[in-house]
Amino acid sequence: CPAAAVDTSPAPYTIMTDTSSSNKSTYARQGDLARLPLPSLEETLERFITTVSPLLTSEEKETCKIEVDNFLQTDGPKLQQLLVDYDERGRSEGTLGSFVEEFWSDAYLAPDSSVVMNLNPFFVLEDGPDNNRSKDQCGRAASLTFSAIKFASSLKKETIVPDEFRGKPLCMDQFRALFGASRVPKIGERDAVEVDPESSHVVVLQNNQMYFFQALGPDGSVCVNEQDIVEILTAIKTDATKLPPDITSRNSLGVLTTLPRKEWADARNMVVSASEQNETALEVIDGALFVLVIDDVKPKDIHEAASNMLHGTYDLRSRDNLIDYQAGSCCNRWYDKLQLIVCSDGRAGINFEHSAIDGHTALRFVSDIFADNVVQFAQSITKTIYSNHDGMFPSIIQAEVKRASPNNSVVPKKLSFELPQKILDKIYFAETILSDQIVASETYVLEFTGYGKTLIV
Repeated sequence: CPAAAVDTSPAPYTIMTDTSSSNKSTYARQGDLARLPLPSLEETLERFITTVSPLLTSEEKETCKIEVDNFLQTDGPKLQQLLVDYDERGRSEGTLGSFVEEFWSDAYLAPDSSVVMNLNPFFVLEDGPDNNRSKDQCGRAASLTFSAIKFASSLKKETIVPDEFRGKPLCMDQFRALFGASRVPKIGERDAVEVDPESSHVVVLQNNQMYFFQALGPDGSVCVNEQDIVEILTAIKTDATKLPPDITSRNSLGVLTTLPRKEWADARNMVVSASEQNETALEVIDGALFVLVIDDVKPKDIHEAASNMLHGTYDLRSRDNLIDYQAGSCCNRWYDKLQLIVCSDGRAGINFEHSAIDGHTALRFVSDIFADNVVQFAQSITKTIYSNHDGMFPSIIQAEVKRASPNNSVVPKKLSFELPQKILDKIYFAETILSDQIVASETYVLEFTGYGKTLIV
């Protein structure tokens, strides 16, 4: 369904809470996984001494050994038994995958520090295989987004092939929080990762403004093709560029996600309290499959590209030599979710919220969507030679595409917020703090080719 314009009328959206799931191929081998062994108290203390020894003087090391031996003879066994009981209870009740799970989550979700440059990792993708297409921002964004939506559809239907290492299955549980997940700050408690299992739309960020479009149908099939997405992004660009960046930067709500978490929790509560429209818009963002970020940035080299994927760019400008405003991409972000970022020259990458997924999960996602783009290009140049639809090469991501009917439009909608002055002041404050951090840091990429994983493992 072609998207000729952006629908700016209010769009109701309901977050579903159904957490049921079937046991198909993606998660079929979860029951075959070995449980993380709980080390003995003696093993733990021996590792502790080995770990801290390089940091201690000879005298401090002897003192440490005495304290460790005292702990082994007094409180250690009691605490070890409590940990054993905790692990066994989690195993029998099915509430914990391992004894470190809850503590590991706390390590990510409890700290108050900003997630930017402290927690959220990033990847920079190689240029696309089609030189013409990969340099076109809209085309590259559409290709990557289409592959990402197909991945989300396959994951929803649990047809993604499980990961293996040397013939042994790897845990796929983190993939449940890859799409439709959001880190949500809470007042008076640690953050929480909330996942919408019915997530079916994509949020697009451009020029500090937010839009969304339907990507999956009720049955989990893909309801847009690549050309549909091109038209959707073209419509969004037309609307987003109507306002100059000196106006949009002052309303860039996403920069609040860069604040320390307690401050962001307070600010988010203010936003929700300001209007029901704000609360609904935040639900749309939280429940999105992921956020597609369209940046008006052209990195000069890999170092600038990495910097942009990590924290965005700093570009303070003045209008009429009177008012400073942030024209960089640092405000055009939403750090509480998985973000697919595409620059004006087609260079792309991702930045992802790290508390729910580790690097290997994000890497599988990035590898598959990039490889899918490569195969799509190969298919396009072989389909005239080979009679089948995919040419000589089968698709990397198998997903059913059923384009939306005219009665079920995928025209993008704009998210609007009613922001009181106290929130606008918070946005200015957050941008100032982030800008100071960016100016005080430098990012350089080192590509080491001396050896790799083959030698390491």
